[in-house]
Amino acid sequence: MSRLSPSDPVRSQGKRPKRGHHEGSIRFRKDRKTWSAQVSLTGQRITRSFPTRGAASQWVRKMTGPSIGPVPGAYIRCTLNDYMRDWLESRKSSLAPKTWHQYRTILERHVLPRIGRFKLLDLGCAHFSQLLAEMETSGAGARTLSLTRGVLHKALGDAVGSGLLLQNPVAAVPKRRYEPAEMRPLSADKARQLLSAARGSRQQALYHLAVTTGLRKGEILGLKWQDIDWERKRLSVQRQLQRIPGGGFSLVQPKTRRSARSVDLGGETTAILLEHKQRQDLERRAAGEHWVENDLVFPSTRGTPMDQRNLSREFKALLGRAGLPDIRFHDLRHTCATLMLMGGTHPKIAAERLGHSDISITLRTYSHVMPGLQQEAAEALDQLVGAIPVVLPMPDVNSPSTVDRDRNEDARGTGNADCPSGLKDLGGLQPDCSRREGPSNG
Repeated sequence: MSRLSPSDPVRSQGKRPKRGHHEGSIRFRKDRKTWSAQVSLTGQRITRSFPTRGAASQWVRKMTGPSIGPVPGAYIRCTLNDYMRDWLESRKSSLAPKTWHQYRTILERHVLPRIGRFKLLDLGCAHFSQLLAEMETSGAGARTLSLTRGVLHKALGDAVGSGLLLQNPVAAVPKRRYEPAEMRPLSADKARQLLSAARGSRQQALYHLAVTTGLRKGEILGLKWQDIDWERKRLSVQRQLQRIPGGGFSLVQPKTRRSARSVDLGGETTAILLEHKQRQDLERRAAGEHWVENDLVFPSTRGTPMDQRNLSREFKALLGRAGLPDIRFHDLRHTCATLMLMGGTHPKIAAERLGHSDISITLRTYSHVMPGLQQEAAEALDQLVGAIPVVLPMPDVNSPSTVDRDRNEDARGTGNADCPSGLKDLGGLQPDCSRREGPSNG
């Protein structure tokens, strides 16, 4: 047997070779019955526990694999507060300004004051579940809770994509559902009542366009004259106006890809828009050098973007003059959709005019209109095909099959000599064979 070389660290000293940098270690902990994985990155040790060895190995490969690379040293002790600050800055160019400010408000108002001090790598599902529970106890509404979970899920999902986390801890947090505000569409009579009260006002065309096209408030206020094709009687939705808290206004892309759409206009709507354009030309000349040209169809009295809050106040005043119930401006969009569907417009056409990304959104949102349409469809089909008399087929008593069946029944003693067997069962109808007519005796 050959002697061991003193330079062999494994066999001569009875120890395993020391693991290299970034190799990691995995061992089974009997006290907890879990697999413990540990990696060393930039001088710091990170330990996690897993129910199986495979999951532990996957985590080690995720943290040290060459395709992903080790976690940058700056993030090993990075707190959620630090990560979210960097994440918001990195997403600023890809998010709509209003959306970005909404994300920042949620994080600064609800999330970071509570758990911002925790290290990013130490946060788990329990932390975020407790966060939402505390927010709910403090009076946060269902929509705020849903938005908060959504922002966190998106932010930490990016951390998974960049290799900072193995899995998204927010994914296991149950979604918070909320019921949107109840829609209150106007009937056809009340819609005419509203437009009659708006006749002659500065925003007559705006309200008429809202009811007949279903455009969102931001889409209407972002509409430019260049978007209107007078010959084809059509407008194109290319942008929407957003008010940025503390930052003025911004014209941004429509809400979704399908929101960028073309909407045909009726003859009356086109005429009202043309009259509105002539009135705006007079305003422009009267304002002189104070007019700020933006080519907007519905600007302020000086050509600047109209503040949505001012429009909401004007709309409430219009409802009062018209004697109508207090509804939101967005309910004019619901009014348009409801009137279209009740008027027989195909749901696919309605979805295209409204800019819904899928027809299922239209059907789900306005399902309250469908029962009435179902009944109308049933009545229309009845009128189309008319009343069809039900005629029961009468068998031929002289056919061979009928004669043979009669003989068999007579042989069993179950037949009736005066009643053909072919009439014994006609869909549940029992003929009265005792009253069968025969030759008259008198």
